[in-house]
Amino acid sequence: MVLNSPVLLLVFLGGVWVLTLTIAVFAIYRRFYRLTAGTKKERLDEAIGHLADELQREKYKCHQLEVELAIMRESFPDHLQKLGLVRYNPFKETGGNQSFSLALINGRGSGLIITSLHNREGTRLYSKPIRGGSSQPGLSREEQEALKLAGSH
Repeated sequence: MVLNSPVLLLVFLGGVWVLTLTIAVFAIYRRFYRLTAGTKKERLDEAIGHLADELQREKYKCHQLEVELAIMRESFPDHLQKLGLVRYNPFKETGGNQSFSLALINGRGSGLIITSLHNREGTRLYSKPIRGGSSQPGLSREEQEALKLAGSH
């Protein structure tokens, strides 16, 4: 039997085709195995149905948690719920951002801002009351930023 070049070419292309199909089948099998892992289902439609059911249960749990969180926020408006912290260096001659303004706000928009100014000689603490989201004593730029950060939560 004599093999000529067109026959050899067809045999080679057939071999490449079989190899390509084999790789594709193994890739599909691997994806199927990963998709059905942990479901103990042998059919793809059963596995997808099982995963869809689990997804629905998880969505329901998430919704329940959101409802409970909303109830808690409404039930405890006077507890601290929001905070904002800004660190800064008010004195150029000292290094580092050792000073800070901390806003502690409840669910009604009231609370306080604590400001600590640190320099080489010592540290001073100040507090300002917050009522309805603002303060009677004027707020520094950093204190306003801390209050804004607390409101964005």
